[in-house]
Amino acid sequence: MRMYILKNRQPIEVSNMEAWAQWTNDMNQEPVGTGRIVAGTVVGKVMVSTVFTGIDTFNRALPLLFETMIFGGEHDGYVKRHATWEQAEEGHKVAVSLISN
Repeated sequence: MRMYILKNRQPIEVSNMEAWAQWTNDMNQEPVGTGRIVAGTVVGKVMVSTVFTGIDTFNRALPLLFETMIFGGEHDGYVKRHATWEQAEEGHKVAVSLISN
């Protein structure tokens, strides 16, 4: 498992869990669109959340470090992973369109 932080929305691999955990804790306090929170949208009782996880559990050449999830409604449990901040933003829009129709 590899761990990453973000600098200017670009993933940077870190060598130890402590560095990753400290960065993650610090970034949880940042506003949406900065830090590790890419986007959050609520439509009625359904929420779409897209965040930078910073954990490469799949050990792919291009790590999937961002995750979009839907909580509630018909698409509850929907999960998509993304490699870049830009892909995560687009993935968030796709998920929001699912719950908006």
